[in-house]
Order: sequence, then C-alpha cells, then structure tokens
Amino acid sequence: MDEYNKELWSWILNMTIAAYLNDEPDIQVRRMAKKYRKLTTDKSNRRTLGKIIKSSRPSLVIKVAYEELISQS
Repeated sequence: MDEYNKELWSWILNMTIAAYLNDEPDIQVRRMAKKYRKLTTDKSNRRTLGKIIKSSRPSLVIKVAYEELISQS
C-alpha cells in the first residue's frame, strides 16, 4: 500500500467513525471530505473525495467504502 492509499484509508476510517457518531453525519462527512480534499495532492484521492462531497448521502457512501476496504484487506 503506497503513501496515498494509506492517506485515503485513514481518512475513510475517520469519516466512518464520524458517520456513526455524529448527530448530522452527512454534514460532518462532507465537511471532513472538503478539508481532506484541500490537503491531498493525489488526483485519484481528490476525485474520490469529490464524489463523496457531491453525493446526496455522503455518510452512506463512506460506510459502503469502509465495508469494501475491510473486505479487501
């Protein structure tokens, strides 16, 4: 796993925790994705975070992404 994949993995983990614990998970996940998008330089990560931001249910997208990453590990 390269540096950018580790970076995205840790962000997805953080956003998943926020999605489960926050009272308004969609708003919180969208805020976090915007913050992380500003931090990364990898085009693939920026594109992935952009899809999360534009989603109507970003917390659901994050939960599904987390489940997929766990099943692949």
